[in-house]
Amino acid sequence: MMQFPRKELVSALVDRSWNGRAKVITGLRRSGKSYLLFHLLPPLLKERFPDAHVHKFSFERPDDIDLLEGFLPERPLYVRANGRKLVDQRKFRAYLRSLLHEEGRHILLLDEVQGLEDFALVLGGALTEERVDLFVTGSNAHLLSSDISTEFSGRGEPFSLRSLRFREVMEESALPFEECYRLYSRYGGLPPVWQEKDDRAKEEYLSRLVEETYLRDLLLRHKVRDEGSFRGLLRFLASSVGSLVSPHRIEETFKGKGARPYAHEAIARHLRYFEDAFLIEESPRFDVVGKRHLVSSSKWYFRDLGVRNALLSFREYSSGHLMENIVEDELRARGYDVETAVLPYALRGERGKGRVEVDFKASRGSLSFYVQCCYRMEEEGTLARETRPLLAIRDAFPKMIVFFGEGGTWRDEDGILRVPLKDFLAGDILNCLERTAF
Repeated sequence: MMQFPRKELVSALVDRSWNGRAKVITGLRRSGKSYLLFHLLPPLLKERFPDAHVHKFSFERPDDIDLLEGFLPERPLYVRANGRKLVDQRKFRAYLRSLLHEEGRHILLLDEVQGLEDFALVLGGALTEERVDLFVTGSNAHLLSSDISTEFSGRGEPFSLRSLRFREVMEESALPFEECYRLYSRYGGLPPVWQEKDDRAKEEYLSRLVEETYLRDLLLRHKVRDEGSFRGLLRFLASSVGSLVSPHRIEETFKGKGARPYAHEAIARHLRYFEDAFLIEESPRFDVVGKRHLVSSSKWYFRDLGVRNALLSFREYSSGHLMENIVEDELRARGYDVETAVLPYALRGERGKGRVEVDFKASRGSLSFYVQCCYRMEEEGTLARETRPLLAIRDAFPKMIVFFGEGGTWRDEDGILRVPLKDFLAGDILNCLERTAF
């Protein structure tokens, strides 16, 4: 059974210990939040803070819920709120008081806190004690990163747990690059998928997850009436990875297919539902010359390619767009803001109208650079087409073309880095850029 240590995120969480805030771990369902909280975090916390008491509690584990029975026995274990059955907050507070009665510092690891009545109030109260530190996870259907500032009133600090990066999967699986890439680009990086033995089992797991967990959660949370259009929109995005889309264009597309009316206002709202649920993320267009964002359309990428492919029944398999999604995900995982760079068409005296685009402008602090993705660089005319937009950029930020193929990294006569995808995903080129940033 493969184990994924998630070293970078675990270290970041431990480094933020005792900062007066709840460390709130959010992310796509089945991305490993509970495993990180209960199995990966405790050893490092005990090593760093040997004097602290570490307490684990899950609001989805019956054995943990049973621990509350002996506290305030006159009160029911559950209450009803907004149509949901939640653990009674007074019984849980009494349980917490019994834990904190012991002297010393206490670290609380609470899983799926949306199962607790008035969880923000209860946890905010616990944080008023300086000897208490708090790490929590929440289901994306009920505890979203956009909710944290409201629910915790500034007492929560979000940490995003993404799907496994390609490098993590390759290191743990010990597969050759080509085979690992084939599997990763098809089945994504959700940890449970990599425990399945064969391709069919992986496909069945992802298909069930999409239908029975992700879509059902969203439909219930947002009380969506037109389920058909809602599902159709997510499938449309899956088939449009790396393409410019906008609510107005999508509305026209649905009209052209003879579907029932689907207003662009509803489409824009539903796009945000998918984004808040960590299914997709937006790459807005940025005018490099005008230094402004263009709001008419954006590109959308999936947080996990296995989810994307399951939505399309594993039939549509555009190698170039999947590679682009993987590059975008690697940039996000390293903490970069990602945009699509747009600039005028004219280049070195040429005449023409319109705009050209560079796939990604990545920025973090003082470091920015441009990335163009090219799946088949050896095809005639491809290199010139991919290089043209990069040459039109007049600023001094580094520029690179990431391609799928053999060879090492080198810089051409125009100063553009040519980087094999294998090297890019290994991280060495980005590490080098980060070390030399000023």
